[in-house]
Amino acid sequence: MNFSDVVKEVISITARPDKVALIESSINAVISLCTMKASFARDLVETSIPVPPGEYAGTFQFNNLQVPVVQRFRKFKYVKAYGVKGYLTPTSPEKVFTPGGNTQRDVYYLSGDSITYVLSVDVPSLEIGYYQYAPILDANKNNTYWMLEVMPWTIIDLTAARIFKGIGDDASAARYQASGDEAFKVNRRDHEDMAMAVAR
Repeated sequence: MNFSDVVKEVISITARPDKVALIESSINAVISLCTMKASFARDLVETSIPVPPGEYAGTFQFNNLQVPVVQRFRKFKYVKAYGVKGYLTPTSPEKVFTPGGNTQRDVYYLSGDSITYVLSVDVPSLEIGYYQYAPILDANKNNTYWMLEVMPWTIIDLTAARIFKGIGDDASAARYQASGDEAFKVNRRDHEDMAMAVAR
């Protein structure tokens, strides 16, 4: 299914063609919530970011990168120095220095949309894996997303529940919410990135 198909299904279930704008925004809200409740493998993007020669520490902003795939960043799965075993350890700015005043190596921390890293070796790039937010869908420009193809009825039921709740039909809202929640559990089990699921 695509976005337009899902809108039609929700209209059919709720019998509220007058709520098209609300249905469209609710579909996007449901997709966004489902994306943030799990670490789906299909939302994982893997890329590399060049590190200037001889630079053992640095900061880069996602918005200024010339790597086009770093977009809709939500959270890291990993940060790794190219050619080095193991991953950089996430930390916070106040923990970069040890109590003895030494700088920790092979660590990174986030500050807003910037990442700061400290390395122990000179490497040409950082390999990163990150989960992205879902795009905003509409019928004209951006009409599809993997959740609408793989788990459409989860999105349809959860959207219908929101519409029923909004019009005061609490019994229908509860029924579709329960159905959507159950479907989400199954889809999460089937499609979540297992490395993240095991780590939690």
